Amino acid sequence: MDWSTAQIAPTFREVFWGMVRTAPEKRDMALIEKNRVATAKTLDLLDNLLGTRPYVAGARLTMGDIPIGCYVHLWMSMPIERPAHPNLVAWHKRLLERPAFNAGVNTPLS
Repeated sequence: MDWSTAQIAPTFREVFWGMVRTAPEKRDMALIEKNRVATAKTLDLLDNLLGTRPYVAGARLTMGDIPIGCYVHLWMSMPIERPAHPNLVAWHKRLLERPAFNAGVNTPLS
């Protein structure tokens, strides 16, 4: 949980606010791009971890999957370029198979 707040949130926040909450004509695309690249690099770590296990802490969904799953869902939903993260995509798909994730997280961007 702390990892998502300390490592993903600072850079992802700039991407999300810039692309979703800022009017297109007011976007600072250089700032958005810098933080998109930084977020993708951090997600490389998660993608590598998920190559060794189905969930963040191992074989089962735990509280550790939920906060980062929320960020990753937004990341996957945004109109941005994303590097290939096959393990992250597969994990996100597993999260989307869960009714509670769909009810609480899989909502339109706003």
